[in-house]
Amino acid sequence: MVIRISSSLHRGLNPRTLLMFQLPGECLDDIWMDLEPRQIMTVCARIGELLVKLSNCRSPLLCSETDVPDSPPRTPAASAHYRRPVLLGPPFDEGPLFHMEPQEGLTSTHDYLHALVERPERVFGGNSGVSGTHDTGWPCSAPLSDADVAAVRDTWKRLGHLIPYHSGGFYIPGSLSPEARFTAYSVLQSKEFGVRHWDMQMTRFVVRWARPGDVHSDATLALTGWEYAARAPLWSCARMPSWLYPHLHPFERITWEGQRNVRQFIFHSILHGDFVPQAHAWEWVVAHVYGATERWFEGLIGAHWGFRDAAEVLLLRLREHWLRERPDVPFPLDKDDAQLRDTPGTPASLVTPILGGESLEGGVGAEALLAHTRTFIEEVSLAMDALGSEIAAAQGGLWKDKPRRTACGKKGSRK
Repeated sequence: MVIRISSSLHRGLNPRTLLMFQLPGECLDDIWMDLEPRQIMTVCARIGELLVKLSNCRSPLLCSETDVPDSPPRTPAASAHYRRPVLLGPPFDEGPLFHMEPQEGLTSTHDYLHALVERPERVFGGNSGVSGTHDTGWPCSAPLSDADVAAVRDTWKRLGHLIPYHSGGFYIPGSLSPEARFTAYSVLQSKEFGVRHWDMQMTRFVVRWARPGDVHSDATLALTGWEYAARAPLWSCARMPSWLYPHLHPFERITWEGQRNVRQFIFHSILHGDFVPQAHAWEWVVAHVYGATERWFEGLIGAHWGFRDAAEVLLLRLREHWLRERPDVPFPLDKDDAQLRDTPGTPASLVTPILGGESLEGGVGAEALLAHTRTFIEEVSLAMDALGSEIAAAQGGLWKDKPRRTACGKKGSRK
């Protein structure tokens, strides 16, 4: 854990010096397979507490917390320039964006989604002043052609027309009572923003048991990697850690059934536990359940522009979902425009292997591409299913069924 980044040369520290200390406890990734069911429930309760606390750490500004002493370490002149609120995060730091002026802090969800959509324009608009804008940044990948760039800009421009419908509340079911709809709208369209941790992997969690060796012991949970944290809309903050959703590789730490059961444990701890005040818990649940499509759309427009082919496929899926959930409102894009387009058959079409074209060969390039895309594909491939299965889990009380120990990843394999 970094406790200070110093640029004070007169103290004997140069600008690259980091003062750190090791958090006491055990990495959750190292101990999960050996946890007893009672210990898993304790960890789930602490995760639920953490998720709600992050969501309820509110601010009226969408930004990263960078205005602290010696962070970032710059000269006095540069510090005066960078002390304004900025929004840092994976979507705004990819490729050439890393070398451009940082995204300024925002004050509304609409502006946040618009900033995500405008990233290709910032890169390819002609005024970036940064070289290598056509490079994807992935090993063994050819640069984007002019035709690829034109297609990328067109796709994200059309996605921008859907922003007004995905800032929060458009998909709230009409079957809810007027009072319930008002409550859901007040959460999804909140003018205050919580904290989203963009890299909540299992390796980021550190568990410290009050009484090591006692299965009934309470635990303290710490989360590392705060350089990946920033303000986000409440529906964006209300998400489970990434390791609790299926991935596209066969080496899961927890089985898919086990992931579902752990999510149910966390829901139970948020709704019925002692660690989370109920006044705060219900807001997180509402944002998680009824903000699923907004999170899906956020993942789509926040994806790397190299996935333009996949974005077109997902745009078609979004249209189908729209017609199913909101048939009373015409889809803003013309039907022909929303269909999957033929893309230039160039080597720069990076997502063709993912969509069933060429197979991904083994090697460094394929592994790097797969690692880069995991988070995005996980986000966009499961959100629509979450509208059915996860809402049913939240509303139907499935967490009341105590899972078997094997279902939490202790033993057994996915069938």
